[in-house]
Amino acid sequence: MWDRLRSDHCLGPNGILAEIDAEGTDEPIIAIASTVPASFVQSLPARAHALGKRVTFFDIPVTGAEKTADEVTLLMHGGGEKAVFDRCRPAMDAVAREFLHVGDLAAGQVTKLAIDQILWIYVSAHFILAVSVQNRRSRSLLVSQYPGSRLCKAVPPYSVGTDLISRVIPSSCMATVRFLPLRAESTSSLVGA
Repeated sequence: MWDRLRSDHCLGPNGILAEIDAEGTDEPIIAIASTVPASFVQSLPARAHALGKRVTFFDIPVTGAEKTADEVTLLMHGGGEKAVFDRCRPAMDAVAREFLHVGDLAAGQVTKLAIDQILWIYVSAHFILAVSVQNRRSRSLLVSQYPGSRLCKAVPPYSVGTDLISRVIPSSCMATVRFLPLRAESTSSLVGA
């Protein structure tokens, strides 16, 4: 479904390319700011050519949110021809704090994916630490209140220490990562209580 919607938006009868005059003297530039599969972005030039449209594409998936858009502090990683990138820089500088050329068409998508994966590694590390700290506390509480219970056996007696987290997250990033402790009550759903 998403592939069809993306294709219709760009290539369909009411899409972006339908508005482009094939006889025009200027070759329009279309910047794909959505986070989409790299293969989709790479397919656009050939698909536009098949429709008789002369157009240049580059991809600039955006990193940021509504607040960063309002504050003009978005981060964009552009993939495409360097000359096109340089030509579009004034427009991109108006909406982004950084506009970086990272390679050929679709390289922006790949870079955005890598950044998102790194972010989620940090989020996962935080979750592992928070759950392991609570796991240790919860197990101690369970063993003291319900010795020999099957529930105590469901909560392993091990935990992940902060030393492991410090090996997962570089020290240069630790200042930006905040670990929020879970309350003991919030772990009951994790251990099936």
